[in-house]
Amino acid sequence: MSISKQQYANEVQKIARLTDKLGLIIDPGIFDIVVLLRILGINTVSSCEGHLNRITEGPYIMFEALEINDYKNSIVNEPHDLKNREYKIQYEKAVSNNTQELNKMLILLDGFYNDRPVAINQRLIVRCIGSSTAQLICQGASLAYILNKNERKVLLEKNKLEMRAFANYLKLA
Repeated sequence: MSISKQQYANEVQKIARLTDKLGLIIDPGIFDIVVLLRILGINTVSSCEGHLNRITEGPYIMFEALEINDYKNSIVNEPHDLKNREYKIQYEKAVSNNTQELNKMLILLDGFYNDRPVAINQRLIVRCIGSSTAQLICQGASLAYILNKNERKVLLEKNKLEMRAFANYLKLA
């Protein structure tokens, strides 16, 4: 699938209006890839370009199936008892939908790394967070916790470059 300039422009307009719970817009360094993933059918829900002044394990993008809200609502409105029929139905639906969302991302990553030699700690991976959310992040991003400031700066720049390379790949997907 090739992304047209018009598709891209339309999605940029939509996403430029999005803010997080604090009213902040999407970080400029991750904006492009969020736009591209959304065009390709990945429902992004949170992102960060990565920051040196705090360890965010960034850059990262969180994603989950659109239908996950039904499951989240059932958790709020129903007891946390897996024996509860409605809860169990919503849970299984959430797992299935998120597995499909995860599979979309894995297919994209498989194509990206098909002939791209890169150090294992720089490779983009998907980290699952429970049954409802997944995170696209560099394999070695958590190394930031044991590095000094200069080493974290180098790691963050490498991670940002890998995300940008993936964004460039997605433009051609």
